[in-house]
Amino acid sequence: MGPARTFVRLRLANTSGIRNTTIANNVGYTQGVSSTTGATLESASVQWAGFTFGVAPENYAMMPSQFYNANPWTGFPNGMKQIAYTASLGGGLSATLALEDSNDMNYAQQNRDRIGNAAVVVGNIRLDQSWGFAAIHGMVGQNTVQKNWVNYTYVAPALSSDGAEVLAGYAVINPFSGFNAPANANSISTGVASKTGWAVGATVNLKLPMIAAGDQLWLTANYTDGQLGALLSGGGLSNVNTAANKRLLGGLVRADNNLMVTSATTFDSVTAWNVAAAFTHYWSANWRSNFSAGYVEINPPTVKDGTAGIQWGKGQLQVYTGGLIYSPVRNLDIGLEAQYAAMNNKLQNWSSGNTNITGLKPSNWTTKLRVERTF
Repeated sequence: MGPARTFVRLRLANTSGIRNTTIANNVGYTQGVSSTTGATLESASVQWAGFTFGVAPENYAMMPSQFYNANPWTGFPNGMKQIAYTASLGGGLSATLALEDSNDMNYAQQNRDRIGNAAVVVGNIRLDQSWGFAAIHGMVGQNTVQKNWVNYTYVAPALSSDGAEVLAGYAVINPFSGFNAPANANSISTGVASKTGWAVGATVNLKLPMIAAGDQLWLTANYTDGQLGALLSGGGLSNVNTAANKRLLGGLVRADNNLMVTSATTFDSVTAWNVAAAFTHYWSANWRSNFSAGYVEINPPTVKDGTAGIQWGKGQLQVYTGGLIYSPVRNLDIGLEAQYAAMNNKLQNWSSGNTNITGLKPSNWTTKLRVERTF
């Protein structure tokens, strides 16, 4: 039935500087003085007879993580707890079906939720050939919330001068904000309501030896209704949302969720789509460059009432990144990277007291020096 294999992969890091920056307000930074040291379990799995058990690469994400904290597509550098089965169909064609831990999934519902399904169902069909690969992939999962929204009181969020909600020192664009749960929320809840979220996408990899040995191009496109984890990461190396200490766009970011409150008694799922490309070019055997570009559009549902404060609407994100890397020996990378990111946030509505809103189109440049050794 095939060999039994075991994989263990750890990532050890000490980080400081911009990664641990403390944002004093939505205008500027107060540089952090502490460092963070930690170990991340990227893989710890057993494979046998087509099955994978444990922490392993996620089965929807197909794009590479070439840059730290920059990719406008989903990635799971910390691995995914899962039970998966991969069938080899011959001729390079394979199919994978997996149950993945819903708590590990990006953008798992965090606000006023209740425990729902333990797993997200993920699958892909992939064709691997000498020219690269082509794959279609999808996921289905449940998002749950408390039923009695009528027991929640709408409150206008505290707004900064640029119209963003001030939350723990950060300027956060949060379509889910504005509702406070009463102290006895657990006792008044009559159960949960759920809404199925799903996503579908396609990814293609093309090897381009006619340009230079090792050159590759990746293309991806995805659409989701209630599973934002299929489009953007929630942490780690390819993060463009709030989990990265709000540093990507200078302290002004979105805090989207799979579900959004649309009135005192209703909610609906958030839809989104993206397109992205990544390209690796080898100038020589020891010198290479990575380039990537992507566009993400997030579309929360229409808010029906509760307009005492801002209700955030469509979000549009563009990310462009390039780098030059020198590898004097195998698995040693010394590189300079630069990234430009720009966001455009469009309001659904706002009260007359918030008509002086500006600064809803944050953007910034980020540069990095990276020295990395993989064993």
